[in-house]
Amino acid sequence: MMPGRPENKPVIFHWLWEGIFRGAERIVAKAFCDNTEGPFEHRVILGKAYGPLIGAGQGRYCLNMVHGADIAHLLKIRDILDSVDKKILCLHQVNPYLLAYAPRQYPTVYVEHGQSRMWKGRVRDVLWRFAWRSANPRIAGIAAVSGFAQRIFMERNLSCQKLVTVIHNPLLIEPGQPRTVLNKPLRVGFCGSLSREKGTLDVIECAKLLHGTLDAEFVMIGDGPLRRALEKSAADLKLPFLFTGAVANVREYLMNVDVLLAPSQEDTFNLAVLEAMAVGAVPIVYPTGGLAEIVIHLENGIVTEEKSPLALARCLRNIAGGPKGFVRMSKSAYTRATNDFNLEQYRRKWDSFFSALL
Repeated sequence: MMPGRPENKPVIFHWLWEGIFRGAERIVAKAFCDNTEGPFEHRVILGKAYGPLIGAGQGRYCLNMVHGADIAHLLKIRDILDSVDKKILCLHQVNPYLLAYAPRQYPTVYVEHGQSRMWKGRVRDVLWRFAWRSANPRIAGIAAVSGFAQRIFMERNLSCQKLVTVIHNPLLIEPGQPRTVLNKPLRVGFCGSLSREKGTLDVIECAKLLHGTLDAEFVMIGDGPLRRALEKSAADLKLPFLFTGAVANVREYLMNVDVLLAPSQEDTFNLAVLEAMAVGAVPIVYPTGGLAEIVIHLENGIVTEEKSPLALARCLRNIAGGPKGFVRMSKSAYTRATNDFNLEQYRRKWDSFFSALL
């Protein structure tokens, strides 16, 4: 037994690949590991490496796997799980080999954050089907972070007979306040991975369309494979952009943004949109994936009619020309984020979900 751990608390082991600042990792660290008052103790098993978000410490394990198929290191998970009596293995990221070789005697939960859509291609598809054929009998419960994530999972796993429960991701930052005025120049932000699928190229193109005709400043919060190319494009076009790189605390940047753009081509959930709403920013999102489950068009944000930089530019012009509408949507965004995506409510849902499996 771990020193200081109450004997009557079952342990939830959360599986992640590495302890870096990403959506699933942030949720595990804040919503689960920081929850010391609930009926469960939460520990983390990392496949590859510790990181700046989840480092070494009590209740943290690292298998030091070289790659996903490193079975020799992966099987160490059995010794970790055997160290306690009552336990559940909760998989937040896909590893087909872990699904296939996970011990049958332990309840295993799979959380669909949207990774099913990433397992495309002939070889990956074969691995995925093999893993789920092996895992189906031992998966005790499945949860999805949005209705869209639920549909993705069911499309990839037509033979799955288990109920997929939807538990929306929670708000992880301290809320701010609704905005009472619209800044000039308009402060426009993007927050997330600087990658093609997140629509970052559309943000640059949108700024290009508005340049010289709308008083606006842009900030790109985050890092990713397209960062250098985006910085070069913005500099070459003389666009007013600030690139922050990876940041540990996104709240301070979101507090200085009036509008958050989320032009993802496909998004199962977007924590940045939720967090921006909680500090009073108004989101503009593409009509895709789980974004429409967060943003209600013209109530707490704007859902564009089409996926294009022109549509983003048009929406930004409308917001700049209607400060009263901005203030109204800011108040509604704040209320929706803080009431409907409450962290304590999220924890209670998971406590009930886990309790039903033991």
